Amino acid sequence: MANRSGPAGRPPRRGQPNPYIVAGALVALGLFVGSVLAISQPPRPSPTPPIAATGEAGSLPPPETGTPDVAATSSVGSPPASGIVSGSPSVRIDPSLLLILPSDVGGLTVSEDPQTEQLDASDTSHAADLDAIARAVVASPSTSDLGVASVVRLRQGIFSDAYFRSWRETFDEGVCSRAGGVAGSAKTSIAGRQTYVGHCAEGVLTYHVYLPDRNVIVSVMSLGDQRLGEKLVEGIP
Repeated sequence: MANRSGPAGRPPRRGQPNPYIVAGALVALGLFVGSVLAISQPPRPSPTPPIAATGEAGSLPPPETGTPDVAATSSVGSPPASGIVSGSPSVRIDPSLLLILPSDVGGLTVSEDPQTEQLDASDTSHAADLDAIARAVVASPSTSDLGVASVVRLRQGIFSDAYFRSWRETFDEGVCSRAGGVAGSAKTSIAGRQTYVGHCAEGVLTYHVYLPDRNVIVSVMSLGDQRLGEKLVEGIP
């Protein structure tokens, strides 16, 4: 496991994992999962065993359900006419990154989430590692299903296996902190892509894919029986 601590006030060396690069995403996702669980108020399930690394996405255990409360703001298939806009002095918000994702999954529209994009982009710790960022959400209005995707383009020279591992661990710990803690993880193949799947004790799943040709990481939080997170990964062209 990568060392996530460092001298106070000293930024990580270039090319090393930054433990705070997804701080905005973790806050937004963690708070959202917490609100979902609070709204649904389900009985706390017994901790489930870690995901077995079978190599088959279909063998992953079903997640618990909740009640999403998401306002769809704009379709991924139609990014704003302004294209790349300034999110902060730190990181650009680039809605065109969402074209990496499918425009809909299971008949549900995948929409840009500008509020949490702004939260992510305003974190100055992103500046050393991220070139651009975008966020999308898909939710069923009639069921408890939800998928939240963060799409980030890295700066040149940043990616390494250690960096990606630290990214996944930090992301999963943040999401699962509101869903019973991290229960396990696995590496599998979804639509021919190597995908890392995290499993929270209360059933929330995460998915991580690196697209080397675009220098992009896609990280997804998924809640509900429809496996919208898995479908988002399946739909990456």
